[in-house]
Amino acid sequence: MATHASPAAGPDEVIEAMRSIHSESDRWHLAEALFKKIPSGLQGFQEIIDKASAEGVAGNLSVNTLRLYRDTASRWPANKRVADVSFSGHREVMALPGTVDGQAKLLSDLVRQHGAGSVTIKTIRDAVKVKQGKSTATKSAAGKSGAPNQAARQMVDVLDDIMKGSPKLIASIVVTTSTSELERLQAGLNKAIGHVEKLRMKAQRSKDAAKKVAAKPAVPTKSAPAGKAIPKKAAGNLRGL
Repeated sequence: MATHASPAAGPDEVIEAMRSIHSESDRWHLAEALFKKIPSGLQGFQEIIDKASAEGVAGNLSVNTLRLYRDTASRWPANKRVADVSFSGHREVMALPGTVDGQAKLLSDLVRQHGAGSVTIKTIRDAVKVKQGKSTATKSAAGKSGAPNQAARQMVDVLDDIMKGSPKLIASIVVTTSTSELERLQAGLNKAIGHVEKLRMKAQRSKDAAKKVAAKPAVPTKSAPAGKAIPKKAAGNLRGL
């Protein structure tokens, strides 16, 4: 964690920064005030939450959220931040091991590739995965044979995580995720749940139909009645001819 020196801020300065968080500059302002007040450790965050709650400005902020804000300001002094990348974007790229300069270079590269204002949290996460060797999305060597296998393995991992209670999925949705991204996540999860429910209903109908067939008594096959012998027509009586 960076330790660039800053004059200590009082709790009132932090509370004032919490009163209005609408823009990216508002987020950075709060993060910087927290870094001045609590440069390291956890001591003092609960005191701020208690005071903010008493004044009705805590909102959805928690001790963990404030810590994440402080850590982001600590990691990213003003002269290191990348223009056209959000506060949340700077927070997200911190998952990539290495120096702040290396992380800043990744963000700058993404801005050049996607354009100003188009670097989303997903874009950054995908780039971080590639850097960590967890994805082959940008490797042309994957080719026609490798890509489907990689995609299949990733899908198995995703389904396995969901069946175990989605711990990895939940961990990947950080508290700094924007409201619009949370809404898109909710819509996607609802769609997935609806699809699973349709499959469950279809499987249940097939199961019920199979039970009915198994429970239905077998109808005995009637053997055809033995045909009666057709008597041969008696030969005509030739007497008297």
